[in-house]
Amino acid sequence: MNLSLSKKADYVVKAGIALARSYDRDGYVKVREIAAEMAIPRSYTPQILDALIQNGLVESRAGKTGGYRLIKDPATITVLELLEAGEGPLTPVNCALSNGPCRWDNVCPMHEVISTAVKGFRETMQAESLSSLASRDLLLERGELGLPENPHVRKDPAREFSVSASALIEVPRLDALSRLQLRDGEWLSAPMLSAARTVISREGLGYLFSDKA
Repeated sequence: MNLSLSKKADYVVKAGIALARSYDRDGYVKVREIAAEMAIPRSYTPQILDALIQNGLVESRAGKTGGYRLIKDPATITVLELLEAGEGPLTPVNCALSNGPCRWDNVCPMHEVISTAVKGFRETMQAESLSSLASRDLLLERGELGLPENPHVRKDPAREFSVSASALIEVPRLDALSRLQLRDGEWLSAPMLSAARTVISREGLGYLFSDKA
């Protein structure tokens, strides 16, 4: 079940964190700074910030010393406000059991269950502040925040190859180099040799991984 944010809401939250981290500094933050800090597409960042302006969370100023900044203390801005700036009202629109309105006069067997879950979600997001998100983001950046009980485990493409009798995977040269080197600086040559794999350099086309089994 996909419980992730939409791309817009994702960027709205990230832009909010960037502005929260600069809240104690004088002046405004430039679009390019927000885009670079949070890896938001530069051309899309003004739209994201405009959503925050429309929801009364951010203000802007034109000119050389202009930019964007939070209107109020990030400790008083809730995560719910951020999410709804990106997603709109976080309330169910359609019936949980079908792609349309409920057939039992706007009630179905899942109605109470979903309503309770949505209420709990909204209360949790309402209790969390933008300031706490920014603080957590800073701790993660410093490597000082431990993993939660259920972290999202991302596969390391440099460590995992899935092949059958034979498989060819072509990637750009720089990407190939980054995949062949582990985080500790060692290279994947030994594991690849033990798996009877070879790496063939193709000038101009990148690298070709070949399973000879």
